[in-house]
Amino acid sequence: MDAAYADYYAAIDEGDIPDDLDMGIWLELREESRVAAIMADVAPDYTIATHAGTIIAQVEHHAITY
Repeated sequence: MDAAYADYYAAIDEGDIPDDLDMGIWLELREESRVAAIMADVAPDYTIATHAGTIIAQVEHHAITY
């Protein structure tokens, strides 16, 4: 869990995520992104549109706004 905290705070410091994004939501998004990456490797016919749709769905699911 220490590594997860370090990654979370590093992402905030680098400006990759907003500083008020809940760590639990960030962990969930990170896991969903990893699954999408694995699926892209397993099913190489994935398209950019599919990835974009996944990201949009994640953002809507977590009501993330900038």
